[in-house]
Amino acid sequence: MTGGSMNLRKFNMDNLPAQDKRLLVGEYKKTILTLVGGSGIGKSTLAELLIPSKFNYISIDLACLQSDIPKIKQFIIEAEEKGENINLNLGLFIKRISEECPEEFIDYFFSTYIVGNEASNILVEGVVLIFNNMFELFKSKCESADYRLWAIGRIF
Repeated sequence: MTGGSMNLRKFNMDNLPAQDKRLLVGEYKKTILTLVGGSGIGKSTLAELLIPSKFNYISIDLACLQSDIPKIKQFIIEAEEKGENINLNLGLFIKRISEECPEEFIDYFFSTYIVGNEASNILVEGVVLIFNNMFELFKSKCESADYRLWAIGRIF
């Protein structure tokens, strides 16, 4: 797949002379857009606004909770035994994943949700990617697979 030109209705870029158009060029297989940031800052809200624009939406945080990785399943069992609500303590749960099994989780996530995904444009949002080691592992996977990666984060 090769990128095409961009068009904003307000500026009607399709009517620009060829030499003034800015092309999005380069070979890529997929484009992955990540929304990165802490809990409750508006990632999901922004994702909902972007979904109608031809992106396949994936919550990497929910993927943590649904993984088949034994260590992560054990984290969930331990939390349940303590009476903890993982959804309320998602950041701490994900921090533990980033410390104890980051490669295993990113490998699982990438092979399960990205590689087999038929969509050319994928939107991944979640707290997981605020951890530098997790983001760098994900970025490395994207580069290895020739996927174009965009990262959007909220700046306060």
